[in-house]
Amino acid sequence: MFRRKPKDPLPHLPPVSTVDIEDFTQFTRREIAEMFGNIDPSIVSKDCAVLGIKPYEKVPKSDIWSLYVMQCFRRVKPFGHRKELVDLCLTQGDEAALVYVQLAGGSREDCDLLIENFIAQKQTKPLIA
Repeated sequence: MFRRKPKDPLPHLPPVSTVDIEDFTQFTRREIAEMFGNIDPSIVSKDCAVLGIKPYEKVPKSDIWSLYVMQCFRRVKPFGHRKELVDLCLTQGDEAALVYVQLAGGSREDCDLLIENFIAQKQTKPLIA
């Protein structure tokens, strides 16, 4: 005789295995916007489009540095166009992008720390709000 599967007492919570072993190698645009200080997610979406990341596709952790450089460029040149930075990197290399990061007061370590702090914040969030 077949037994019925017991009813889940907390169906609104994710399964335990996904809460414990959560993968933080890809982020949504909304999460990246939150990571960069609650900026408008549409700005992140436009930056992703320039970098060649498809819409509704999660952004890999490795591409967050490129988005960070884009934000530093925007901080130094508020009215600069995204394509201007991409063209500059294609002609003069990554050193040109690093100049904008340094002018904005950022660094690769700051970007890595930003990601680590965001992941730590997400992992320590209470399950029931």
